[in-house]
Amino acid sequence: MKRAILPALMMALLLTGCGARQEERIEARRDALAEEEFCFTARTRTDLGDAWFDCDLAVEAGREGAAMTVTAPETIAGICVLVDGTGTRLECEELRFSLGAGLEDCLGPAEALPMLLEALTAGHVLRAWRERDGDTALSVAEFYRTDALTWSVWYTEETLIPLHAALRDQGREIFQCEITDWTEG
Repeated sequence: MKRAILPALMMALLLTGCGARQEERIEARRDALAEEEFCFTARTRTDLGDAWFDCDLAVEAGREGAAMTVTAPETIAGICVLVDGTGTRLECEELRFSLGAGLEDCLGPAEALPMLLEALTAGHVLRAWRERDGDTALSVAEFYRTDALTWSVWYTEETLIPLHAALRDQGREIFQCEITDWTEG
């Protein structure tokens, strides 16, 4: 009986240690990213309750704030969401609008993407682990937002470049973001 318990305990200790190292790596990357300027393309999907809204944005972020410009759908392309120390606002050509709380019981890209940027640069890592997607090794982190809202972010294992993120409200996925064209500096 003791021989069966010892390997199980050793395996549990090893797995716990791997998760702690992943958290440390992701927290170090988060801290470094907070000091960098970076940009990427975000292909987003927002759960509106009875349908999903798809939207693509070009994102530029840094210590001073972020600009997220809609690139698709074409009907709203060019609208920009600006986030800085003064707040969040929408801009279209020369017009600027304050950004309200969003749709009733829904977060749109204008509210969710700034939360994602906050998670990537200052978020509290709840837990981290490794996964495989076919031949691709991934690191995954879950970030605390509120008691109900958490972000899961999938990174490349080697470089810790974000590839995909999902926002969950009490376990239900309400926002998805595919991240491509990541550059820093």
